Amino acid sequence: MSGILDLTSRTAVLEAIAEFDQLGRERFLAEHNFGPALSYFIVHEERRYDSKAIAGVAYGNQFPEDSPLGASDFSGGHATVQVALERLGFTVSHDPSNNEPTAAVGSALRDALSQVLGNLVVARGERFARHPLADFIRNDLPSVVRAIVANDGYQVEGSPGKGNWAEVVWVCVFDRRVTTTAQEGFFLVYLFDPAGDSVHLSLNQGTTAVIREATLRRYVDVLTATAARDKGLLAAHDLSGLSTGPLDLGGNNTLTRGYAAGNIVATSYHATDLPLEALLVRDLERMLRLYQELVTSRDQLSDDAEDVSIEVGAPAIEARRMRWHQRAERNRRLARDAKRAHGDRCMVCDQRMNEIYGEQAGAFLDAHHLKPFAQLDGAPTSLDPKHDFAVVCPNCHRFLHKGPPFTIAEARATLRRVASAD
Repeated sequence: MSGILDLTSRTAVLEAIAEFDQLGRERFLAEHNFGPALSYFIVHEERRYDSKAIAGVAYGNQFPEDSPLGASDFSGGHATVQVALERLGFTVSHDPSNNEPTAAVGSALRDALSQVLGNLVVARGERFARHPLADFIRNDLPSVVRAIVANDGYQVEGSPGKGNWAEVVWVCVFDRRVTTTAQEGFFLVYLFDPAGDSVHLSLNQGTTAVIREATLRRYVDVLTATAARDKGLLAAHDLSGLSTGPLDLGGNNTLTRGYAAGNIVATSYHATDLPLEALLVRDLERMLRLYQELVTSRDQLSDDAEDVSIEVGAPAIEARRMRWHQRAERNRRLARDAKRAHGDRCMVCDQRMNEIYGEQAGAFLDAHHLKPFAQLDGAPTSLDPKHDFAVVCPNCHRFLHKGPPFTIAEARATLRRVASAD
């Protein structure tokens, strides 16, 4: 069976409209097993018609040898029905105040995933700029996921590609304290395979940063090894039913191979057998919990490697606050933006590292989170590089964290006091 975007007969649509007029709305919808439109209507001769029902019936008129398209066989909205009908010269109006929110934002996760899977292959053969499916992936599908996540500590973004269709389009959920980009760090992501056959909900890793550090020759090996290590960090948690190891994404470009190798744990759905909404939501919530477990486990791994000073026997809340603080300082993008905002001098000792070690030492400055970790009642959800961070040299940074954390002003005063004593 083909899809609704194969509808190319204006006559077939007019026949469906004529049947609607003959039977009336209620009977037409009932006989063809369609519900009333939520917000998209075809406008013909100053009358409004339920766009999805009209398109589905019109498809059956055009392709009588195929099985009719029922309401569950395709998604309505601007990326599918609106595109098909407007290509044939019809006007489709969008009225979100009609009954419900827009079909895209207010629809179930299952419908949103189905909309991408069902139209991706056709969309790839069409012009990328301003394509409605690309807009759906950037805006509408992330809105559906964001409503389920319902936590400002996460940032949800979708990408169909930049300038052209990406081989693998995605929607990511980022813990803002870990990363806000798919280029680095680790995150939760829906990965759509190029053929539109499957979508994978994967705990995955940023590929671009690994390529920069490990080169193209070794990046797949590094991602695979890190994924295996992270799976081990999650070994105490229930991973039943989840796949580990490389994903089969059906593509072969650099980023696709990175996404495949970077999978830590995943659950996969076939386009023709998407689970019910409740199971999809349950899977997303489960993967979010594993994401947070991995954040905690990686923090502990970094603590052990860097010998940070969390006292043995310290209360659990104090240790957790300290890790929140350190996680913010390890966020590469926040650190980079803080250095751009404050310049290249240590805000405690006023030294420029390149005056001591040469120009290559500019990167030696650290980003220091200004709010004492003891004051963190909960994990910070929004961090501003200019106002929440200072830039300091490694020596001053270590001093700031020594014992009860010092403020920048207290550290400066200590430095002046020591200097005057000399």
